[in-house]
Amino acid sequence: MKWQTNGLSLTLDLEDLKTVQNYENAFELMMQEEARIAAIAKQSEKIQAYCTMYKNLFENLFGRKTAEQIFLDIPVNMRKYEEIYLSFLHFVMLSRVKNADRRKENIRTLGANRQQKRKKRKK
Repeated sequence: MKWQTNGLSLTLDLEDLKTVQNYENAFELMMQEEARIAAIAKQSEKIQAYCTMYKNLFENLFGRKTAEQIFLDIPVNMRKYEEIYLSFLHFVMLSRVKNADRRKENIRTLGANRQQKRKKRKK
């Protein structure tokens, strides 16, 4: 599956070990950033910090140039950045469902093949 955003088509293989490790690390760093943001009092600084946090997440996932392209021509606006982030989370959720469905189908097919082989052996 590909994530479409701001004219980009990005791939994230959530069944690949290195990709998932990178994904987990990126979100761990994001959680740490979010904890620091909670202490910020000024709303303008909070908006800047949240937008930077989202940009850092995508930089950690896809690289600096891609992160810059994701937010190209997007104003530093927390709502706009959150919309992109939520779009990404929706993509991740759909990818996981599709991956799980594919695995279930493979297991179902393998199970059916095993049953057919057992029946042939009994005859």
